[in-house]
This record gives sequence, C-alpha cells and structure tokens, in this order.
Amino acid sequence: MKYEIRNDIDKSVPPLVSILHSRGIKDVKHYLNVTDADILDPLLLDNMDVGAKLLLKHVANKTKTYLQIDSDCDGYTSAAILLNYLHLSYPDYVDNYITYGLHTDKSHGLDLNVLPEDVKFVIIPDAGSNELDIHKQLKAKGIDILILDHHIADVITQDAVLINNQTCDYPTKSLCGAAIVYKFCSYLDKLNNTNYADNFLDLTALGLIADVMDLRDYETHRLVEKGLANIFSPFIQEMVTKNSYSIKNELSPFKVSFYIAPAINAVTRMGSDDDKKLLFESLLEYKAKKEIKSTKRGAAWDDTERIVDQAVRMCGNVRNKQNKERDKYFNNIIQQVEKEGLNKNKILAIRLNTFEENTKELTGLIANKLMSTYQQPVLLLHRAFDENKDVVWSGSGRNGSNNGLEDFRAFLQSSNLIEMAAGHENAFGFSVKDENFDALMEYSNTALAQYDFTPRYKIDYVFDGKNINTYDIIDIASHNDIWGEGLEQPLILIQNLSINQDMIEERGNGTLIIKIGDMECVKFKAPENDFKRLETTASTYKKIDIIGTCSINDYNSTPQIIIEDFEVVEQGFYF
Repeated sequence: MKYEIRNDIDKSVPPLVSILHSRGIKDVKHYLNVTDADILDPLLLDNMDVGAKLLLKHVANKTKTYLQIDSDCDGYTSAAILLNYLHLSYPDYVDNYITYGLHTDKSHGLDLNVLPEDVKFVIIPDAGSNELDIHKQLKAKGIDILILDHHIADVITQDAVLINNQTCDYPTKSLCGAAIVYKFCSYLDKLNNTNYADNFLDLTALGLIADVMDLRDYETHRLVEKGLANIFSPFIQEMVTKNSYSIKNELSPFKVSFYIAPAINAVTRMGSDDDKKLLFESLLEYKAKKEIKSTKRGAAWDDTERIVDQAVRMCGNVRNKQNKERDKYFNNIIQQVEKEGLNKNKILAIRLNTFEENTKELTGLIANKLMSTYQQPVLLLHRAFDENKDVVWSGSGRNGSNNGLEDFRAFLQSSNLIEMAAGHENAFGFSVKDENFDALMEYSNTALAQYDFTPRYKIDYVFDGKNINTYDIIDIASHNDIWGEGLEQPLILIQNLSINQDMIEERGNGTLIIKIGDMECVKFKAPENDFKRLETTASTYKKIDIIGTCSINDYNSTPQIIIEDFEVVEQGFYF
C-alpha cells in the first residue's frame, strides 16, 4: 500500500480547512460561502457586446441561422442553453429561422458538409476557435460567425466574432462552453431587461462538471452550486429520478459526474443519429415533454410517451452497451500493454493493432481508464494516413492532475516531434508521424526520468489511530457536495490503529466493518483474505493503517470511513 502526503498538513486548523488550503483554497470561508457577487460581469469577456448585438441584428432580420452542436456533454448543454433561452425570448426566430446540426460521429467543430446553402449566420458553441480557414471561407460568402467557446486558441480569428475566456483577460479560466453561453445569455438579459438565463444554470452546471472544469475558482464553484440547487431541466429531473437510490435527491458534482454526464457522453460516442437527436431534444425545455410514439418493450402501436422519458431510457441502454464494449477492448489492450511491456516507458503510448480499430469512438474513455490503472500519462493511438499517405498515429492523450506533470499537452508540444495536440492541458486529441514515434518515446523517457508514476494514494490528512476526533470526520463528510475537479474527494489516512477481534465484523455480501467507538470503517465486497489479515486472538495484537474517504451513515448519521485500502503495519503477542 504505497501513499504520499499530497501537501503539508496544517495541524493548527481543522482538518477540512487544512485540506482546502492544501488544494489551493486560500480563503476557505469565502469558498464555502460563495455568492452571486462571485459571478463576474459578462462584459469582461472580449467581444461580448459585439456578439450580442450581432445576434440581435440577425434575430431582427429573421436571418436563416445554423447552430452547430458539438459532440460531447458540454457541446449539447451549450447549444441547449442557447436554444432554450432564445425560445423564451424569440420563439418565432427559433421555430422558423434556426436549424441545428449534430455530428454523426465524435467529430468537433463546424461540419461544412451539412451547412444549409441559404444560411447567413452560424453560431458555434463549445468549439470553433481554431477553425481559421473555415472562418475565412464563410466570411468570403458573406456569412457571419459567432463563436462561444473556451478552448485554447494560439491565433485569434479575424473573420468571426469570438467570445472565449481563454483568448482574453477574463479571470475565470475554468469556464466551459456551457458557462460561456450562460454568460452570453445573461448579457442578453441585461440588454432586453429580462431574467431568463438563470433558468438554465442547471444545464450550465452539468456542462461544467462533465467537461471536468476546475471547481476551485469562486465563479465556477458558484455557478455549479447554484445550478445544482435549482433543477428545472426535465432531462436532469428524470435522470435524478432514475438514479434516485444512488443520488438520494442530493445532487453534487461527484454524483453528476458519475450518474448523469456519462450517459450523455455515451450517446455522443455510440448512439445512432436518431439517439443523438432524441437526447438533444430532451434537453430543450420546449420540446422535452412532447408526446411521441412509445418504444417501451411491450408498448401498443398507439402508445405514446414523452421525449424526455424515452431519452432517459435510451441513454441508460446506450451507456450499458458502451461499457460492455469499453471493458472488452480495455481487457484486450491491457494484454497488449503487458505483452509488449509498454508501461516501462514514462508515457504509456499504445499503438493499437488492427483488431482494436473499432475502438475509435471509445478512445478517450479507454485512455482515461488506462490512466487510472497505470497512473501514467497515456497516448492511445490508431493508425491513419496524412495527405502524403504517410503513416500517422492519432488518438487521445490523457493525464492525471496529481502526478507532477501539470500540462501533458504542452510537454508533448515541447518535443517538436508531434503533428498535433489540441484540446485541454491533460485531455486532448493527438497525432504523431510514425517516423517520429520512437524519437518521441526516447525524448519522454529522458525528460521525465525524475518523475515517479508508480501508483500510489494521495493522502490529504493523517489521523492518529489512538486519538480520532469523529467530529472532524463528520465535518469533512458534510462538505461532500463541493468535491469535484481540482477538489477531488479527499483521502485520509488513519495510522497505527490497534485492533482486536471485537472490533471486526462481517456483514452481508462480504462487507468488512472495523468499529472505532461510534465510527465504522467499511469496505464493501472485501475478499476473504482481508478478514484473515485482521484476525487476532486473546494473546495477539495488530496495528493497521487505513486509507479511505469520509462519509456519514445514512441510517443513523454516525461517521464512516469508506475503506480504499488497509495494511497491517505491526503484529505481535501480549506478554
């Protein structure tokens, strides 16, 4: 059981405060009590006024408009927020002058192949910042472009109106596409003297969580907090109902990231065109409750159901299918990694064999699982060909946020050996020429030689097994609604806990219980060997270290530690 202390532990303050300090939250009181004052003025974003007035001009002129929907949860929520808002303000414009397009695969950005010929205004949320050639082409045709994005752009377009928190001095860099669209709609509220934008903060929160935005910024934290406290979206409401046993009507970033966002992303990866359309329309409040022909098993030919109900059921089915495919391919890839010894390199770079070519839609998902398994930066690559018919390896790059390599994308770019690394710092699309692949591995092994990517637990706080204040456990657990990207749920270590047989209990389904006064440490589905490792007699003793997360028992409100791992550190005889 290897672990390291994440940062210095400050024993002069309560454990929760020490944990938040170590994660970069300097003003804990402020962070735990954010308000609307932390939501910044939209005009701090470059081109906000220009973009809003451009839209209003086209609304007034009843211009044929095309909205490109990007193919992930943030893309869907971004587009849905804008359409929902515009339908409240200008229903005739939305119903008669706006068309929208969904990618048939996991592509990103504007698809010119499906752009209607009579369109004179294009809106691209959550994408488009780097498509400079497309901007020039459309401008030459007299087509205006409005981009509402958050992706890094090395060059700022001169042929479109770009509103992007990464390309200006806007302080909050952790806003996603959905949040930029929310800011845009909130500015339209100011111009129109309306108050519609806040109706869609739940979709904004969903986009922020799904796109793993850093929740340590005050503004991002407030948008998520406010959005999850007021659920108006029929889709989110039905997803909460479907997962009511796990969510328990208390939404948190963790629960959204585990039970809701993955269902949307599964459809964008593996859903049919009809599935994607159904899902997107379930995010539109003016369409979600419309009755359509039922697809329930055993339904009569004339039975109907709401779009949102059918979409939620479909999302569950597609996610189950995706997970089966992911696990099948993942196991095959693991065999390749072990057979070829690929994890001996500093970067786990896997060039998939022909059998795995069908994994393209699952590349990012599998790369995440590989990263979690091996605790290394990952490149999961497919064979492709460039315009010169040279072999290129392209796919996804993924890296954890706690292994010391803060910006995997920038590291690869610094090699000057790659063709492309586009996206976020630690989650991006990637390509490298076959002729440069070995050199890239050599460069990485040398440059990262001092990095230790050996799997280990990152400990946030250490408790002495002889003296645990259970109030501290409850205090940490009672703030489980704040944990998310940048503020992952903290791991605590209980050191040198003396145990005897009276403290150990086995409950149903192999649940291991270690009792510490009124607190229980719980490990679900523990193997039989775990119980054997903890056995003592009247004449023997053991001391153990426990790593786990803080929780509160739902039944009696007593403190709990959910065990991640434990280790016997000392054993002997009483005499």
